Amino acid sequence: MLVLSNREQLEGRTYFIASSGMGVVAPLNLPQGCKCEVHFRLPLMEHGSVPIRLHARVHHSILSAQQGGFLIGLDFTEAHADVLHAIKRYMTG
Repeated sequence: MLVLSNREQLEGRTYFIASSGMGVVAPLNLPQGCKCEVHFRLPLMEHGSVPIRLHARVHHSILSAQQGGFLIGLDFTEAHADVLHAIKRYMTG
């Protein structure tokens, strides 16, 4: 879920994640530079899933008929070291 600066909540689905940012598919086109919070659950083998909440900024937003929405690239702007560590653990399996 994306939470915009006006507190509007926007459902989406993750299609990519890295320690510096992530990509989501959402039904709304967000402008470049738009600030938001990203809320999702990160599946980790040893802990089931872990709730994650990060501040991010929109890097790009492109309409994709194939994905059925806008492909939104997000750069994380504020992330605690433990959250980044959990994401890196997820990425390495």
